Amino acid sequence: MIDWNHPENNDLLLYDGGARFVVLDAVLFVNGIHFAVVEGVRPDREPTVGEAIADLRAYTGMRTAGERQDVRSFFAFVQVLIATNGKEARVGTITSATEHFAPWRTVEPVKLEQVRVELGYDRHASLTQMETVAAGVLRPLHLLDLVRNFSAFHQIEDRTVKIVERYQQFRVVHRMIKSLLDGRTRAQMEHALRRHISEQRPGNPAY
Repeated sequence: MIDWNHPENNDLLLYDGGARFVVLDAVLFVNGIHFAVVEGVRPDREPTVGEAIADLRAYTGMRTAGERQDVRSFFAFVQVLIATNGKEARVGTITSATEHFAPWRTVEPVKLEQVRVELGYDRHASLTQMETVAAGVLRPLHLLDLVRNFSAFHQIEDRTVKIVERYQQFRVVHRMIKSLLDGRTRAQMEHALRRHISEQRPGNPAY
């Protein structure tokens, strides 16, 4: 169903629209399988990203208060949920609690300079959180990698949660792989890893 080893062979389609009863802002399909859903709200009013998260949790059947609008069967194959107000963005999964939706702060392993060129920006331009998510998570190579190698199910008490690792883990693994391919010594890799970990704030995976 998915050609993991040759990502260019997969057919990706972004559908901007909705369903009969629930309007989904954007759905990204891989070979006809809905892999990612983006829910957006207008950036000119409050609440913003939190409201988009609440809508996503209602659609997946996870929200216990308010109107449910449950279409959980549609989300059976969805790997990543993204809530945004056009600038800010949070990434989670179909079982994520509100507090587990988190920003994605890197476009690695692609260079930031490449992303700026792709977007037609000058070399000093900064990206919005949503642009970083689009380049760092929804880029075809990254999305397939994230689903195949950085996602898992985990049992917490009496429920099963879907975990997608946060950007820190995604980034450091790719940096370590690059170090191996570049022939760096073990001491050099350990030093780089310690430095990377020291720069990060503690946190749990985004389940």
